[in-house]
Amino acid sequence: MTELALIGSVMVELALFMAELAFQWRKKLMNWCVSILDFFNNWIQLNLDFFFREIKFRF
Repeated sequence: MTELALIGSVMVELALFMAELAFQWRKKLMNWCVSILDFFNNWIQLNLDFFFREIKFRF
């Protein structure tokens, strides 16, 4: 019975560790996705600004 309790506690510890790891990775992944989206947003904004400046310059 004690071996079973030991195995159970080790499995619980492992599950908690994996959950913590998954949470940290999710945070990192979210930050990475947000930074990529932010980059594309800034790039599109710059291109639109340039485009509208060109239109104003032409007319």
